[in-house]
Amino acid sequence: MNPREEFLRKVNKAFADGDSDFLLNHVSEDFCWVIVGEKTVGGKIEFSEALDQMKDMPPMKIDIQNVIADKNSAIIEGIVVGKNRLGQKKYFGFCDIFQLEGAETFMIKKMTSYVVDVSKHKQYRETC
Repeated sequence: MNPREEFLRKVNKAFADGDSDFLLNHVSEDFCWVIVGEKTVGGKIEFSEALDQMKDMPPMKIDIQNVIADKNSAIIEGIVVGKNRLGQKKYFGFCDIFQLEGAETFMIKKMTSYVVDVSKHKQYRETC
């Protein structure tokens, strides 16, 4: 596993674990997070506020299925498994596209997230 892939896996683990400190220490001051079809989070302060809001959400598990990384960009795709407020399991397919800075210590300059609820697809339905 190359250093960029290792770093990005740590980023996803930090999202799953709610590790705001790790995430805030690895984004640029002018960081931009575009959640396609939902909202845009601009700057480190607004990102910190978004992370605080995420702490109220039930825990989630992230299953990374693919990582593609080059010098300044990367793509991660996978499935997020969590529960809604009623305690029902939910599955979301995701693809995150990153713009990175730095050669040895990586910083995230931009993140674009595509998220789709796949809970109704047969392979993700829970059986009785």
